[in-house]
Amino acid sequence: GSWPGGFCDPSLEYTGGIVAVDPDTYDTALILDDGDATNHPYGAISGMEVVSPTQGYFIGYNSFLDNNLYSFNPNTGEVDAGTVATLTGKSIPDQALALDKNGMLWVGENTDAQMIIIDTTDNTVDGTILLNLNPQNVVFVEP
Repeated sequence: GSWPGGFCDPSLEYTGGIVAVDPDTYDTALILDDGDATNHPYGAISGMEVVSPTQGYFIGYNSFLDNNLYSFNPNTGEVDAGTVATLTGKSIPDQALALDKNGMLWVGENTDAQMIIIDTTDNTVDGTILLNLNPQNVVFVEP
């Protein structure tokens, strides 16, 4: 299947998830399986940001323009119950997650053309910045 414009629709295949790679041996371990065609509780995993060895976030892709943000433990693969803040059924680009120097997670959200700033200590919305255009990527550069 494909979207208009020829993009592949990742919701049709569940062949991966989140994998850890040992940088010394290159051994891999599946931390969180994205499921299969009949059972995929988080959708296809399409983006991720790791905060610490025990805290991370990933985007669960359900369908075009329908994504959720989840928090999880990258060490165990355990996913916290529910979605993070108001980020359910929104359009969240794969590369629109970034952690700032204060430990806040910035999430580009295209449904409402905004940046949502998540407090990673409690997964609440700390702030929202309305934009004129949809954010596709978030990067912080120190001077």
